[in-house]
Amino acid sequence: MNTIRALSNNAPMALESDAIAFTLLPGPSSNRSSEINDFDLLKELQKNYKSSQSLIADVESPWKFHERTHFYTEKLEYPRHGDEPGFIFIFNQEKSDHRPEKRLGSTRDVNEIVLCMQRLGYNIERNSNILTDGGTDDVMDKLKKLSEMNFSRYNSLFIFFLTHGHEHDGLETKDGFIHVKDVMGPFRANGTLKDKPKIFVFQACKGVAFSTTGEQQAPESPLVCKTVFEDSYMTPDTLLVFSTAQCRNETFYLDPGLYKKCVGTFQSTAERKT
Repeated sequence: MNTIRALSNNAPMALESDAIAFTLLPGPSSNRSSEINDFDLLKELQKNYKSSQSLIADVESPWKFHERTHFYTEKLEYPRHGDEPGFIFIFNQEKSDHRPEKRLGSTRDVNEIVLCMQRLGYNIERNSNILTDGGTDDVMDKLKKLSEMNFSRYNSLFIFFLTHGHEHDGLETKDGFIHVKDVMGPFRANGTLKDKPKIFVFQACKGVAFSTTGEQQAPESPLVCKTVFEDSYMTPDTLLVFSTAQCRNETFYLDPGLYKKCVGTFQSTAERKT
């Protein structure tokens, strides 16, 4: 379990863990009493899920996680030359012009993502790392700006997209639709993301059909659209995470060579562990 050791006033704090080595640095306007109160707020937020967005904003600013660039636990780890564990951005679509109801629980999901990633040592600022209820133009403009960032000091990229979804990789914005490729594509040309893990997480339904169990089985459908894995969208070191199965009547794609390589890697890793 991670433990936090307090040093002198306004001095860095060490986050000790078997797997994580980060330094907690006080923010520019922090002081000892406010830091303690903020940790009390964080504990309260973990106990219940009725917190508002402003509560997270209160606990996020005084601390900054700093990654040790020289620290490695495995030879197969990605090289980490930056002082930031990674850059995270969350697109949260609660309201939509296409339907009257809100996506209940979406704010709670955002809170859980923030807490989870902060526990892993990632820095998230609500004012700059989250876009709520953006229209198509807002979302595309934000994606363009993000894709043009200099990620040299960041060791990874996480993009979360929480919304209603449709078949064929459709994602709802406040006033329109975009596709998975629209989220991934802009980052393809950014050279500062080369050889760094890029993770795209999509929490979205894929139509109106429901899975069933027992005698009434849902129609057979593939997992992921083949078009998602075209070279024009996918880049090396990219991971896609979907909350639901993709695209009925599309072709599931998994390159046989890649499959063998993945299996071989897992087998060799398991053998070293035993």
